[in-house]
Amino acid sequence: MNATFCITNKCNSHCIMCTNDFKFDRNKEEISRQQFFERIDQLPKTTKNVTLTGGEPTLNPDFPEILSYLNKKLPNAEKLLLSNGRMFSYKDYTDKIMGLKISNLEIAIPLCAHNEEVHDSITLSPGSFRQAVNGIKNLLSSGALIELRIVIHAMNHNYLEDMARFINRNFQGISRIVLMLMEIQGNGFRNKDRLLVKYSQVTGQLYKALDLLKGHEVRLYHFPLCTLKPEYWNRAWRSLEERKVFFKGSCDRCKYKKYCLGILKTYSANLGDEEFRPVTKDLEIIETASSYRPIKTVKFK
Repeated sequence: MNATFCITNKCNSHCIMCTNDFKFDRNKEEISRQQFFERIDQLPKTTKNVTLTGGEPTLNPDFPEILSYLNKKLPNAEKLLLSNGRMFSYKDYTDKIMGLKISNLEIAIPLCAHNEEVHDSITLSPGSFRQAVNGIKNLLSSGALIELRIVIHAMNHNYLEDMARFINRNFQGISRIVLMLMEIQGNGFRNKDRLLVKYSQVTGQLYKALDLLKGHEVRLYHFPLCTLKPEYWNRAWRSLEERKVFFKGSCDRCKYKKYCLGILKTYSANLGDEEFRPVTKDLEIIETASSYRPIKTVKFK
């Protein structure tokens, strides 16, 4: 079983591609610490994964106590904290969270660009780049497991190579890097005229970034296989629920459909499906044991 807790609706950033809408009620009254404890008590001990999200979870003043209680009740569960990283720019806050000794905790933090100008124009929050970068560095120096996330859209897709170089210079010890095409919902939908970008516009920079990041574990989310060169298929993950994707009729002619995520319904509705064509060349696929990342290696015949 997997579980997700929205720790707070409040957020100190206003990202224009956020899957939440600007109308998301940031002033909604927080549920009490005790109510969180009661919800955690209701989870079965067999719960494997717990995601902590928001808003920005670290803005809830009870977050350390909630996290500690979750760890007490489910010490063996994988815990994923989705955070913009800004609170961790304060060393005392980093020390407080890391001092809780939470087992199996990973923190996923987005990097919107490689510099302050572009990053802060996407978060609509001056100073957010400096805080996020310092937060990541504080966490890394404290031994935290960090998943760095890059949401790709029209405002940053031309900087993917620059972002890869920035990561290599500044974030040694990152556990994982995830590059994902933006989901067209929430703020992403409201701002789609500024943000929409096609796979074909992204891949040139994407390949350069992937080559620079060879020393890291890198995952690609939201990429159908036919949008990528086969040598990068081992990076592609099935990252969305089935209800969010579909296969067009011609996909039945693709020899590798069973390994593919499918086409995002929101992408097709806004950008069409002309890019997606069946792959019919003969390739040898070495499979993994995971349905989420089905391809280990592609060999060319």
